[in-house]
Amino acid sequence: MIRAAPIGVRLKAGQHLEVIAAHGARLALVALEFPKFTDGRAYSYARLLRERYGYKGELCAVGQVLRDQLLFMHCCGFDAYEIARADAACARRSPRSASSISRRGMAAS
Repeated sequence: MIRAAPIGVRLKAGQHLEVIAAHGARLALVALEFPKFTDGRAYSYARLLRERYGYKGELCAVGQVLRDQLLFMHCCGFDAYEIARADAACARRSPRSASSISRRGMAAS
């Protein structure tokens, strides 16, 4: 039986990337967890998925994701973000949103 619907997975920081890397072509979404904002393993996982394994699907940062980290996440290959509620409220009030920071960062590179 072949599944036609898109498949997504969530990888916790302590899990090994190789568990999902072999199935990357069949995954529409990979969510990488940041258990603490100081835990950078998901940055490395994102970079490896994009560069070593050629993953082309959506790569989402989840967990303790802060607005100040979005540019760095984007540079590592993330293209979707689940931002903490308090930080998201701050971003809506700020005239300099995370999306404008990302666009500026991309233009400068």
